[in-house]
Order: sequence, then structure tokens, then C-alpha cells
Amino acid sequence: MSTIHSKKDQAALLLSTGSSSMNVAELVGVTPKTISCWKSELEFQARVNEFQFERVNEARELLRESAKRAVKTIDSLLDSKNEGTRLKAATALLKLSNIDVPQRLFNGIGSTDSLELLEELKMRVEQTKYIFPDKYNFLK
Repeated sequence: MSTIHSKKDQAALLLSTGSSSMNVAELVGVTPKTISCWKSELEFQARVNEFQFERVNEARELLRESAKRAVKTIDSLLDSKNEGTRLKAATALLKLSNIDVPQRLFNGIGSTDSLELLEELKMRVEQTKYIFPDKYNFLK
């Protein structure tokens, strides 16, 4: 985190958190006019941005760490003795991996919507074309 040496830095930090100019002036011990003048300076604006950037990076890092812990927790549930818990954990991991698996595949029941079945069939053909491109030349 950046070092805060002056009233100006204190003001920049407070403004970066969303505090009002009036509140910042009072907390730092300067007039609202001084805050207004500082806000018009490019260096001061850059300092406010620097503090905002640091706060966003801190939040991102916290989210990354939390996400790692969450995935580890879900992963550990794959070893549960309860089949329902294992299924929910597997489904959650697949969703987190952006692997779209229709829920009906888990219960063995196909769609009752013919258009949905047709779209699914088209998707399978497209996927297969990439795996075995030589066998599907006739579709061109």
C-alpha cells in the first residue's frame, strides 16, 4: 500500500473510498475550497486513482483466495459418502469449469421438446465434426 505522508495524501485516500469532499475536508483539517483545488490537480487525481487501484487489487486478491478455498471445499465433497452431496459437488465443479451439462443427463430422462432434441443433435454433430473432420466431408 502507498505511504501516506501528508494531508493531501490523506485526502486522496479518503476520496478514493467515496467520502464526500466536505467530509474529507473536515477529517483532514483543511477547507472544502482546498479539497476542491486539489481535486483539479492532475497529480492529485492520479493519487486518488492510485489508491482506488490498490483497493481494487486488494479486493481481487481476496476474491481469488476465497475462490480457491471454495473450489477446494467443493472438491473435498466429491469424496462424500452421500451420493447426493457428491452429485451436487460434481455439478458445481462442472459449472465452475464452464462445462454445460444438461441436468437431465444426471437422471437419464431426455427432453420432451423436439426442437431442443434437434438442437442437441446439431451440437453433437458439430462437436463430432471437429473430432473426426474426414468423416464429415459430405456435410460441406
